Order: sequence, then structure tokens, then C-alpha cells
Amino acid sequence: MCGEQISSRGPEELPVAAIINWYGITDVGDLLEGPNMQSYAVEWLGSIPNRFEVAERVSPLTYVRSGLPPILTIHGDADRLVPYQHGCCCMKS
Repeated sequence: MCGEQISSRGPEELPVAAIINWYGITDVGDLLEGPNMQSYAVEWLGSIPNRFEVAERVSPLTYVRSGLPPILTIHGDADRLVPYQHGCCCMKS
């Protein structure tokens, strides 16, 4: 069955029941400068003049609002790559 469709009805859009955030970055801009700066984030966006605007557009936190499916966040406080606060901020939003 490799490459074949199982159903003849075609693709259907399924609703999202929940979101799982597993040690995920929620605010890319927070990683570009300041106490949470990470070299990998700086390398992603380089020195483009609008890097904070781009960071906001790609940050999940920008899109968190009431009415979305529930978010389960799993994040440890010893993570050196993504600040623990990134896991908490989705709950606050």
C-alpha cells in the first residue's frame, strides 16, 4: 500500500484537539539578546535589520490566545538551551 490512498473520500481537515509543547521555544526574540541570549537563535536570524519582527512572527507565543485547544507544556528547570520561563509563559497567556 505504499503511496496509495486508503480512502477514496480524499484528505479531510481534522480539528486540533490539543497542543503538546515539549521543551519548546515560545519567544524567539527573548533568545536574541539579554540574559536569555542563545547563540543558535542569533545565528538563525543573523544581523537582518528586522530580526525582532521576524522573531515575533515565528514565535508560538504570538499566536496563543483564548479559544485555542489546551496546551500541555513539559519543560524542566535545568534546561540550558531553552529557558524554563518559556514553558511558563504559554500558561500565563
